[in-house]
Amino acid sequence: QALDKMGIKHVPGRVTEKKVIMRHFVSNNGLYDVWTMWNQHKEAVTTDLIMDAKAAPVTAIDVNTGEKLPVLQEKTGAKIADLDFEPLQTRVLLTPRNDLADAPGEWFWLQRGWWRGTADPGKPMADYTSHFALDLSDDNAFHILTGDGTTTPPEDPAISDPKTDDSAWPRKSLGIFDIPDNADAHHVVFRKHFTVPAAWNHGQVSIFGKSESPGNGHVRRYMDGKPFGGQIVRDDLGGIFTPDSQHVLTTEIWGAAPPLGTMTPAWISYLPDPDTAIMANDWNFAADYLTYKNENKPLPYEAPDRGALRCMVEVDSNLAGKTVMVHAVTNNAGINALVVNGHFYASYGNIYNYIDANVTPFVKFGQKTEIIVIMGGRTTLQQVRVGFYDKGTYP
Repeated sequence: QALDKMGIKHVPGRVTEKKVIMRHFVSNNGLYDVWTMWNQHKEAVTTDLIMDAKAAPVTAIDVNTGEKLPVLQEKTGAKIADLDFEPLQTRVLLTPRNDLADAPGEWFWLQRGWWRGTADPGKPMADYTSHFALDLSDDNAFHILTGDGTTTPPEDPAISDPKTDDSAWPRKSLGIFDIPDNADAHHVVFRKHFTVPAAWNHGQVSIFGKSESPGNGHVRRYMDGKPFGGQIVRDDLGGIFTPDSQHVLTTEIWGAAPPLGTMTPAWISYLPDPDTAIMANDWNFAADYLTYKNENKPLPYEAPDRGALRCMVEVDSNLAGKTVMVHAVTNNAGINALVVNGHFYASYGNIYNYIDANVTPFVKFGQKTEIIVIMGGRTTLQQVRVGFYDKGTYP
């Protein structure tokens, strides 16, 4: 009733299986209800779609197959029973709407909303050019290897060897490839050739790319023939990414189901050296995130458990006007957040072993600045640097 008074329309249907997410839409022409359902789990499931009496149709169409599905009429509405879903499968059904007399008016209302919402967007934005990152996801050489994906294939040095000739291989995106063209693939390899920009000559260049698959397979990654990855998401690989140097990133994927690419993209990034830096080295731990020990330990500091590490850093007043960046690194996926003078910075999704944050608005120049790193268990905080840059140079 409260939602009715607020003018919020309720969803005119539901599914009986909690593992299936359902969303209801209306087609643009107003003639059909659209029922989009997704099995969010890795096991096959079966569900019923229950539709309210007002929305109860007499027929239904599976958009993917064009098949007509039987609709059971009940006192409270209608039901499409026994809808089978493969793991992670999406199904979309269309059902004719009963209030077709209102369809023209609803279509006009929709079109009028579009007309009213239009405005001159102005001049087109210039194409974005990144100065500090190079995407490695596109234009990968792609090859299907032997194997059914049910067992871990032995490592083959040839697929990651930089000298392997992949010039005749087709090119695909690392993130996702066309399923209909590769339905029989269970073991594939991507190879990306790239050159480190020559201008990246005063700082650290690192590779980003976690060894993760979309859930239906496994991943191995190599740089110039050598394996890397694991929980170290940001890795300079010992400083091999020198200006103008050439490299080959190899991503090998296998699985019982057709591999769908990687869960996360891959790229290299450039962290310029700051003009001036303060290394934060006196740290105290609080298991309850509030009560800090009086230790003043230098880094590296191995956190005994989950909790918070805090350091007070004094920033000279003559640095006012600089851009201030806090750069923190751990030995594994252990940074959950950063707090600077009470201002919270969340971690970067799948990137947990470092954080690089612009904290300029919150630094107290000429006073002490509080830096807190929220830590995961069994994690070593290796470095925290407060870097100062001329305005506009970084980020």
